[in-house]
Amino acid sequence: MRIVKQNDTTKKLLFVMYDSTDHVTPKTGLTPSVQISKNGAAFANGGGTVSELGSGWYVYTFAAADVDTLGPLAVKITATGADPVNVVYWVVAYDPYSSVNLGLSNLDTNVASRSSHSAADVWAVATRTITGGTVDNVANPVTIDMEQPLPTTPVAGTTGQALRDADDYLDATVSSRSTFNPATDHVIVGTNNDKTGYTLTSAEKGSIADAVWDELQADHTAAGSFGALLDVSVSSRATAADVWAYATRGLTEPVQIDMGQVLPATPAPGTTGAALKDADDYLDVAVSTRSTFDAASEQVTVATNNDKTGYQLAATEHDAIADATLKRGVSSVEASAPEHSLCTVVLAMLESERSGTSWTIYRTDGATVHVSKTLQTDANAEPVVKVE
Repeated sequence: MRIVKQNDTTKKLLFVMYDSTDHVTPKTGLTPSVQISKNGAAFANGGGTVSELGSGWYVYTFAAADVDTLGPLAVKITATGADPVNVVYWVVAYDPYSSVNLGLSNLDTNVASRSSHSAADVWAVATRTITGGTVDNVANPVTIDMEQPLPTTPVAGTTGQALRDADDYLDATVSSRSTFNPATDHVIVGTNNDKTGYTLTSAEKGSIADAVWDELQADHTAAGSFGALLDVSVSSRATAADVWAYATRGLTEPVQIDMGQVLPATPAPGTTGAALKDADDYLDVAVSTRSTFDAASEQVTVATNNDKTGYQLAATEHDAIADATLKRGVSSVEASAPEHSLCTVVLAMLESERSGTSWTIYRTDGATVHVSKTLQTDANAEPVVKVE
């Protein structure tokens, strides 16, 4: 078994690679790839370096990350044209190469430097002074360290637990406490503030009820008491039939409305609730602040009507617009009128002249050119055959 100390990169892995054809000839000039599995984990590429020794031998120098986990270390080495090499190491915490103490921290000195006495030699000494440790049972008295702190949470059933209980609960002398035995002794209760679970018997309940109803009214005449209110017999009072038998019944006191009563959310139409609900919903300003306009008899003047949908002109209005158009002088529009407009036709008939093949149309001032056109003539036809 190969052993390497944890995190030790000074120890090399030497291996030989054989030809994959005959499996016996050492293979030189290879570039081996190394993968490792630490303590059973998946294989991963090693972090160390490979160098060739010669004669088919190679050296792998571990990286610190290769040997940082205790346990089995599987090493798999492959190369083209060679058989794979598989090696298992054990990564340990001690140093197997240390000739002194194997790297064990507790082996910090030579055995020869320790006492050569046996246990019998030690206990054969007549006087033995204990300077520390735990004493379970000795023949001679032992001086206890009175300043030793008690354990905060001692284990049940231990000396520490017994001493802790004595310190916590022995806060008075036992003789100062009562010798009362609840199994045989009794107490007289002055006041019992907790009546939970107590009940009266049927006879006790009947006795109390009888005493209440048998109590004389004369003994209970304090103002506001039932005795004061029951100052006459009930049978001497008028019945409901007696009250409603009166032909006229008047209220002698005004009725006070509960102003905090919530109005119904959806009252039935024609009810007081509906009227009050309407008043609460719609009376949000004084009525006097609203207009007295009567739409049936009064009219309004519209400044701007942006929606003309459904509007149309009367026949007389059509005639008036046509008359105004025919009477309107071209001087009012000739400055902005385009070439192909009725204005140009009127100006061509009234304010134009021809010179050769040029036709100039003037505006109403007779000087400003409105538009110029080129005439095309044909001697065999009419003098003017086309206007462009």
